[in-house]
Amino acid sequence: MSSRSIRPFEEGDYPAVARLWNEVFPEDRYTPEELAYYDAALPPPCEWGRWVALESGDVVAVAEYQQMPGAYHPRKFHLQLYVDPRFERRGIGSALYDRLLEELKPFDPLSLRTRVKESLEHAVRFATARGFVETKRDWKAVLDLSTFDPNPHQHLAERLQDQGISLVTLADLTDGEGARRRFHELFSTVRIDVPRSEPPTELSFDQFRALVLEAPDFFPEGVFLALVGEEMIGMSHLFKGSASEDLYAGLTGVRREYRGRGVAKALKVEALRFAKESGAPRIYTENDTTNLEMIAINDKLGFVKLPAWLSMAKVIGKGLQIRPVG
Repeated sequence: MSSRSIRPFEEGDYPAVARLWNEVFPEDRYTPEELAYYDAALPPPCEWGRWVALESGDVVAVAEYQQMPGAYHPRKFHLQLYVDPRFERRGIGSALYDRLLEELKPFDPLSLRTRVKESLEHAVRFATARGFVETKRDWKAVLDLSTFDPNPHQHLAERLQDQGISLVTLADLTDGEGARRRFHELFSTVRIDVPRSEPPTELSFDQFRALVLEAPDFFPEGVFLALVGEEMIGMSHLFKGSASEDLYAGLTGVRREYRGRGVAKALKVEALRFAKESGAPRIYTENDTTNLEMIAINDKLGFVKLPAWLSMAKVIGKGLQIRPVG
C-alpha cells in the first residue's frame, strides 16, 4: 500500500524535481545544477519556497512560490505547480496548492499569479476553479533549424551597414566589463516596452550579473548587438542550457528612436544563422500574442506556433483589480 506525504523541498530533491519538470515541460528543460543556481541567485528581498509531494518515497509533484526580481512587489507572488502525469487527478495538486496558501499567509499577499500551458486543459480548469483568471497569453514557437536558410536575408545586415549600423556579438567587444554594463543599460531600456503580466522593476547591474551574465545558460557569443559607433541600439539574446541541444531565444529589442529600420529582424537572422551553424536542432522563442510585429518577424522566418502559455492571476487583497484578457 502506497503512502503519500508533503514536505518542504530539500537540496537532495534537485534531481527528482528537474526530472519531473522536464517530463511535464519538455520544451523548457533544466539540469539539477541549473535549478540550484537560479534558486541561489534569486536576490533579496525576493522570497521563495518549494514543497514536494511524495508517493511511496518518490517525488510525484512540486509546488512553489516566488517573487520575480524583474517585477518585484512585496505582496505579489508567482506560483508554479506540476504533477507527474501518472499521478494526476488524485488530489495531490489540491493538497499542494492548499499548502502554498497556508505558507503564504504571513506575507498577507495581494495577488497570486501562475502560468498554465493552454493544451493542459485539466491544469487550466484547476486554476480557473480556484479563482484565477487569464490576463495575458504568450505564443511559444519553434523553428526547425534544418529548414532555415539565412542567405535570402543577407541584404538586411548590408542595408544596416549602409546606415552606419553594425552587427556584432558581446564576445566580439574587447572592453569587457564596460561592454557588459552597456549591455545591461540596453537590456534595461528595451525591456520596458515588452508586454508583461506585472509592471517591470529595475534590475541592478549586480542582479543582472547574477541572473543573466553569470547564469549557466549564458554565453556571450549568443548575444547579438546592433551598434551605432559604440552605442548599443538593439539586441537579440540566445540561451544555451545543458539539459538540451536546443537553443532558446530571449529578449529581442531595439531603442525606440531606431525602430522601423529592420534592426530587430536583422539581429534575429544573425542569431538564427549562428544557431544553425552551431549544430542546434531547434530554437524556441516566446512572445506575447499582442506583440504583432515580432510575431510577424518570427512567422516570416519559419517559426511554428505551439500551444500558448496563459498568465492567470487571482486577487486576494482588497482594493486590487485585475483586468482579464478580452
